[in-house]
Amino acid sequence: MASSVQLEQASEATQADLSKLRMEKWKTDSGTKKQTLGNVDSIKRNLQGALPEIVTQLRNSPEDLTASFKIYRNLDALYDVLGNVTESAGAFGSKDEFQSYRMT
Repeated sequence: MASSVQLEQASEATQADLSKLRMEKWKTDSGTKKQTLGNVDSIKRNLQGALPEIVTQLRNSPEDLTASFKIYRNLDALYDVLGNVTESAGAFGSKDEFQSYRMT
């Protein structure tokens, strides 16, 4: 599993990338834009609120199995939602937006 420092760095990079999205310029319907905006807002809330709290819990009690599962579930959910944003950026956004989000 990634270290807490790596998670924090990835969180900051993801938040920076999310701020570069220009959904208003995407060539798609307003429903898709609204759904993607909702996903982006959800990711930002998680990265700014839930994830730091879980990381702190795990840092304070690294042997706590419950905290380990909690962070796993959180990262799994983030991955799924970020995957949807990535797909939308690839389908409707600019090439630069898609390159920012492409999962490797």
